[in-house]
Amino acid sequence: MTCSEKIALLTDSLTMCKNIGLCMDILNFESASELLKAATGYSYTSEQIQKIMGDSVDLQFQLNRKFGLTRKDDTLPDRFTKESLPRGPTMGSTVDIERMVDEYYDLHGWDN
Repeated sequence: MTCSEKIALLTDSLTMCKNIGLCMDILNFESASELLKAATGYSYTSEQIQKIMGDSVDLQFQLNRKFGLTRKDDTLPDRFTKESLPRGPTMGSTVDIERMVDEYYDLHGWDN
């Protein structure tokens, strides 16, 4: 799991704006530890928070599978995978969603 993915999930979990959490690079695991301590009285290390975020993504994946979602549901709209851009630096290209999902599953250690 990437650091950006963990920060995005942490931002959602703390009900913060993702612009602040991701783009402005204000939120990190150390500051989240301080926020959680102030709000709850519980102490978490940066490493513990990162593990919790990773476990959360795995649990969401497992829950989605339990509800019947499959790899086929991990996709993008046709306009990204079948329609190429008519001009610009990425003219003629489309998103290779199968390769992207393969890489994402591999990153998380999930079965394809």
